[in-house]
Order: sequence, then C-alpha cells, then structure tokens
Amino acid sequence: STDIFVIAPEGQSMYELAMERAHAYFEAGADCILVQGLQHPRVLRELANSVDGPVGVSMGMPTEIPLREFAEARMACVALGSSLMRSMLGTLRQRSLDLASFGDFTSLHRGAISANDLDALLLERPSTSEGG
Repeated sequence: STDIFVIAPEGQSMYELAMERAHAYFEAGADCILVQGLQHPRVLRELANSVDGPVGVSMGMPTEIPLREFAEARMACVALGSSLMRSMLGTLRQRSLDLASFGDFTSLHRGAISANDLDALLLERPSTSEGG
C-alpha cells in the first residue's frame, strides 16, 4: 500500500513519491499496489498507466465518484476499508433510534435479508470435490 496521499511529506510531490513507491513495490515482487487517499480518477489512471502491475484504490473516506469511474481508470480493485462497516453501523443506530422513540417495528424489516436467504448464506459450504 502506498499511503503518500494520506500522509505526504511536506515539500515533495505526492505523485512522484507514489510512483517511486509503486515501482519499488513491484520490483520487490508485489502482485498489486493499493493507493490510499487518492480519489481522482484521472490521476489514478495516470498512475496505473505508469507502473508495471495492477493498481487498486482504497475508499476508506466518503466519495461522490461513481464506481464506474474507477473501473475506467483501470483500477484492479476498490477496497472499501471501514466504509461498509460504518454504513451498517449507521443503519443499526438509526433502527435503534426508531425503536427508542417508541416507533413501530416496520423499519427493522426495511432492507433486511430474508430468513431463507440468511439460512442459505450461513449454511453454504465451499465444495470439497475436485472441479467444483
């Protein structure tokens, strides 16, 4: 992971430092690099086009950029960091506030996974047979 765009040293080009780290990681045998804190698809595309390997981006911070733009910028992956967990905790908090204000239980069912889908998800086991 190159975190230059999160904690960049003063007076140095973040892009140049990210490039140096990316090249060093790939030369050391990395399969992929992950860029944190950079949410500019044009700059990500330039970075991806300038290194000899796949580049991913970490979206730990809120962003208004559509996922498609990261795909178009040739990102190998988009890591969510803690964003998905924070989203789920926000939903849990809102449902708790609904109940605490003596509301009804209808908000608990909004977007909930069905019992059958939950059973299928929890009981699903990876196949141990060859080829399947």
